[in-house]
Amino acid sequence: MNATSALSAMPLADAIRELRKNLSEAANAAEKEDLKFKVGTVELELSVVATTEGSGGGKLSFNVLGIGAEASLGGKLSDAMTHKIKLVLTPTKDGKDVNVSRRSR
Repeated sequence: MNATSALSAMPLADAIRELRKNLSEAANAAEKEDLKFKVGTVELELSVVATTEGSGGGKLSFNVLGIGAEASLGGKLSDAMTHKIKLVLTPTKDGKDVNVSRRSR
């Protein structure tokens, strides 16, 4: 990826990791709150670019495009295709539903 696209795209796994981190922070904050919200199904619609690199059995990667991301990643990528994907996730903590709250400021 060139410098511009590296700033506006991230690996799919990193995007999910950040979502998990944010939900965990909200769940931890909820433990101290009187009013909690149960987290149901989380649906994400993401624009991703699927890229292949190398020859033969090359590596396939999915990167989430951010605002202003370039569809053409250039560099050593041999092929890039932009897709919209929808992920449906149901968060649990120790096999139980997750509760979150909004911190008052």
